[in-house]
Amino acid sequence: MKVFSQQFIVIKKINTEELSINLKDNEIIINENKLKDEEILMKNLSSEYEDGIIAILDSTKKVFYIHIKSSVLYATRYLNGDTPGSLILHIDLYSKRFKIKKEDYTYSIIDNKTNESYFINKEIFITGNKPINVLKNRIKEEPYIYMKISYLNYISFLEYTIKRKEFSIKTIKYQLYNCSPDFEIEFKSANQFIITASKINKTIHISKLIKNKTQILNENLNENMKYAIMLSINNRLFIINKENDNKVTIHHDKRAELLFHETNFSVQRKGKSFLIKGSIDYKFNIPVDTLLTGKGEFLGQLNWNNNRQFEALIEKKSLEKLIDIHNSIWFAMGDKFVHSMYSYNLKKTDNIVEDSFINRRRAYIIRLNKNYSYTLSIIPALPIYNNFNKMKINLAELISKKFPNLFNKKRINLYFEKEASKASESGSEVFKEVMKNYNTKTINKFILDKNSIDYKKMKRKYNKSIIKRFSFKHYLYIFYANTYISSELSNHVVASRVFTDKINKQIMRTPLYFLQHGIMFAKPVDNPMALGFHKENVKFNLKKSVVSSDLEAKEFYKMGYKKEELMKTGLPKMDNEKISPKANKITYMPTWRYWEEAYVINNEIERTTYFQSLLNMIKLFEEAGLIDRLLISPHNKFATYISEHMKEYEHLICQNPSIALNMSQIFITDYSSIIYDSIYQGGYPIFYWKDSEYLIENYKATPPVNENNAPGVVVKTDDELIKAIKDAIENELEVPRYIINNYRKINEFYDNKNTERVIKELLKDDII
Repeated sequence: MKVFSQQFIVIKKINTEELSINLKDNEIIINENKLKDEEILMKNLSSEYEDGIIAILDSTKKVFYIHIKSSVLYATRYLNGDTPGSLILHIDLYSKRFKIKKEDYTYSIIDNKTNESYFINKEIFITGNKPINVLKNRIKEEPYIYMKISYLNYISFLEYTIKRKEFSIKTIKYQLYNCSPDFEIEFKSANQFIITASKINKTIHISKLIKNKTQILNENLNENMKYAIMLSINNRLFIINKENDNKVTIHHDKRAELLFHETNFSVQRKGKSFLIKGSIDYKFNIPVDTLLTGKGEFLGQLNWNNNRQFEALIEKKSLEKLIDIHNSIWFAMGDKFVHSMYSYNLKKTDNIVEDSFINRRRAYIIRLNKNYSYTLSIIPALPIYNNFNKMKINLAELISKKFPNLFNKKRINLYFEKEASKASESGSEVFKEVMKNYNTKTINKFILDKNSIDYKKMKRKYNKSIIKRFSFKHYLYIFYANTYISSELSNHVVASRVFTDKINKQIMRTPLYFLQHGIMFAKPVDNPMALGFHKENVKFNLKKSVVSSDLEAKEFYKMGYKKEELMKTGLPKMDNEKISPKANKITYMPTWRYWEEAYVINNEIERTTYFQSLLNMIKLFEEAGLIDRLLISPHNKFATYISEHMKEYEHLICQNPSIALNMSQIFITDYSSIIYDSIYQGGYPIFYWKDSEYLIENYKATPPVNENNAPGVVVKTDDELIKAIKDAIENELEVPRYIINNYRKINEFYDNKNTERVIKELLKDDII
């Protein structure tokens, strides 16, 4: 599914099958599997909506184009002009080498020399160079450009590239901003266009202009040009401007260097809204007037006090409509993007959070990202974003600065697990062992949320060594801590996302001994969400990380870590874990699908493929007569939401993965590393890869576990899954030897001494 931005229309993928098109709060849901007709008139629109393509649905054998034509929204398979809703292509032939033939839905390009054919398809809407392997062998006297295919502002050329010795479709998308009616642009190739206007007629070679940065279009133009004209070509921005000496010049550079002398912004809360004030010293006269998100959602109107200074209010009603977790902020002319809200030519700062507040169940934060552009983040509400906790954080920091020896110079170690809300992983195992066996002169504290099911039990046993999450002591110990020892990354000492500058800076400084919450040999380490953990990108002070095998260590080496930064000890949480003698459950735990998290936060979990996969599993088990044995163990990112939205199946849900493991004879997942825990405990492992193509597409990388090395039975369909379960039961759950052999390569330890090995490493490094 390919999604395109379109004039004031918010378009979002819901999942692999569904698309949401929001036209002024009138939402249309398109499920491509339900598009049975060849063409559907979906909605009559007002004349304000310009013609244009919105999306291409292509996950089935049929390809549908969603577009607006003459104020009508269509879903059509047609490119050949034979239906009212067909996209209209204009095709110009420059050579007799090829001819065009109309097909059922599109056109084919026929090679008169070889009789080979190429069907014009969705590639003409995808910018860049796409080789055509069926067309070969350019004849010497032929031109290099054979054909031009145009659809509105998409221009494609059938070209022959000498360097690569291949035919290809080269597509550009262009957009003109703020030009007069007589201004025209005509593309002669993907690298060349002609500008014509009053007293202007110039040929532009894009590659030369990119190199030289400027080109004169007219030496002396007396006519008035009130505003600069902007031209976007494949996301490159060009500016056409009349200079003080009356020359008209076209300019190109990196967007910030091209547009600004300097920018300066400030953000402050105004009730349940954000007020943005700032100054932008533009190099050209550009009439920007709106703030948009990167997906085109309206945020606010710009009010200019003079030619440099402005104010814009992002109101509560605009904020509440947003569903994405992170939203880039853009300045625009109406609905046309001009530039991001980018801090340019000012002294860089370590403070990234401009302001934050809580409204209902969501926290709204405006912050600088690592590229010094502003982002509006919307996450579940946490106490750290209310005024009382901000005051506690400020006081804790002040005390730590005024009284650096408050704890008599004793080393302080903080232990915690996911979002400081659990005590069932490796962090708690190491903490318990330290508290039990060692006469240490260090101070060891475990951070735990008071709402955790483990809190009362841990508090009774360890009393003052248990620190309540979001308490004043919690913040104080964060500022005094010498080391973090955790099964999660450092931010989890507070939460999975922490947008509070003072806490964040301290978290980044404090050394971390990373115990891992699972063996890192399931999801791909080169997926975009994991890039922040790569050595060159990691912001945390990661001293050492636990691994369970040489094979797993190779995944860390891929990310730039050295052998001395790893502790090959095995995961402490696995020590002495065994399936209960009474275990009889078959547990399903799909991995977290981070790209669907926004729907969870916004209470739309039913739209996610994650939720649908759980419903599908329940249906399968009901049909197979196994429902009494099914246990659903949602990923902790989704657990609370799943329970709220599956009330009728609440008896099937176990929110604690450790309990689920203990109760499960058979464990099913796609790419969750928890399956390795199940194997360790004696469970029967099944990898259910029905959605593997979808998951790999969204991971944007291939997982290390595959059909050749998977320590489990691999199934790819519902029928295969049920058969594998029944076969396992029939064979009394005996795990095949090849699975054990594969597992021992991933986890080399099975002596229940992982915690002991970790303690030795901590002692060796003088941490405890």
